[in-house]
Amino acid sequence: MSATTSPNPGCTTTNPICNTTTNTCVQCANNTHCSGTPATPVCNTTTGRCGVCYIDNNGASLGCPTASPVCLVDLLNSSNNRCVQCTTTNTTACATPLCNPTTNTCITCVANPPNLPDPGCTDLNKKVCKVNSTNSANNICVKCIRGGPPILNPSRGCNDGTPTHVCLENSTPANNICVECLDNTDCPAPTRFSSNNICLVDTTSPSNNRCVQCTTTNTTACTGATPVCNTTTNTCVQCTTTNTTACTGATPICATNTCVSCTSNAQCLAINPSTPVCNAPIGRCVQCTATNTTACTGATPMCDLITNTCGVCTSNAQCSAISPSTPVCNSGSCVQCVNDYTCSTNPNRICNTTTNQCVQCTATNTTACTGATPICNITTNTCVACTSNAQCLARNSSNPVCNSGSCVQCLLPSDCTSYPPNRRRCVQLNAEPRSLLYTCQPCYIDSGTGLSIGCPDGCHCWISPDLVGGTPAGIGCYSNVNNTTACTPSP
Repeated sequence: MSATTSPNPGCTTTNPICNTTTNTCVQCANNTHCSGTPATPVCNTTTGRCGVCYIDNNGASLGCPTASPVCLVDLLNSSNNRCVQCTTTNTTACATPLCNPTTNTCITCVANPPNLPDPGCTDLNKKVCKVNSTNSANNICVKCIRGGPPILNPSRGCNDGTPTHVCLENSTPANNICVECLDNTDCPAPTRFSSNNICLVDTTSPSNNRCVQCTTTNTTACTGATPVCNTTTNTCVQCTTTNTTACTGATPICATNTCVSCTSNAQCLAINPSTPVCNAPIGRCVQCTATNTTACTGATPMCDLITNTCGVCTSNAQCSAISPSTPVCNSGSCVQCVNDYTCSTNPNRICNTTTNQCVQCTATNTTACTGATPICNITTNTCVACTSNAQCLARNSSNPVCNSGSCVQCLLPSDCTSYPPNRRRCVQLNAEPRSLLYTCQPCYIDSGTGLSIGCPDGCHCWISPDLVGGTPAGIGCYSNVNNTTACTPSP
């Protein structure tokens, strides 16, 4: 268009330029003419009007900056033209060819349910557009979202044809994942993919969430023939190693979550010590069999071969057959003894009638406690060495002194003060015979010198060769060879 560059006759201040081609007055012929209107600095040379921007004959937007490169034209009032990011017909500036027609801004994607992928979502692993209700420029493509459609599956992006049909939304939506379940309501239903009705949630790795038959805390599905939850496989089974309640009768053993017959005593002992024997022909765990009566002890020492249970004895012969060490039947139990007579073949000849055992001694019978073990330990019922004079005195006042574990008459002359004057010498060293040691006597013969000790000069010590209880029947000081004239022993 050619136009004068100054006001022309017939033109007004509003349209001061004459378009000589059309002989009409216009607002402008170039951008210079629009410099007086900062809000509308661009001249549309076709219409001769100043505006924010316009589209030329080639469809190019003129007057718009790079950030908002598209001119949105108001056909009724070009002064309302404005520069925007995009329009529905011009998405050149958008990374994805999608424009929000309301805000004329580029968006990543738009939701287009029920079809997938949503427009703008080209990654097959992220086919769903998560719409930002506040700012559509922040729409992003994600794996899945909660909320329909489809109505039967409230998770878009999680294929209804696979078990992982539920969307687990993350605080960072880009990390949304499809899982099998979030809670029990995601498990069995006509539109679900499992006959299991409990959601096992893995708090560490939610992608492992799965629908199971049972859990440690929920075993409601385990009934009837499969009453126990295998917490390793989360399935209902007949039994586990820790729960064999269902395994009874002819199938008492749990093997691979199934009740079966026993094959060894070790199996029976492990499940119930009160029935430790496997009766292999019938597969049952019992108390005893003809070849194994180990469990029949105490008050029930006999095995009833019909019921395979332990019962009471009724005769000594039964007890002897079971064990020679407990040959006596006493009130239904096999014991070692009931009186001293029943210990007659035992090395320990005294019966402790409280424990029914043959022992060395009791509080009322210490006859076997002599020599180096003169004292009865009534706790262990054994003969032991003495440790005090009081023990020896209590046992036998004739030997009231404890000497290296044995009870003797004396160790010192003072121990003989209770004897007659002619027996107040305590024989200790070099005495003959040896049975005189630690006894109160009138005299003795020194085995080293052959001298008579305890007799006055001219007298000798005579010791009778006859023994009474291991001690000479007679001993004394005599002056003649016939041992008929006694001498008074030396003090």
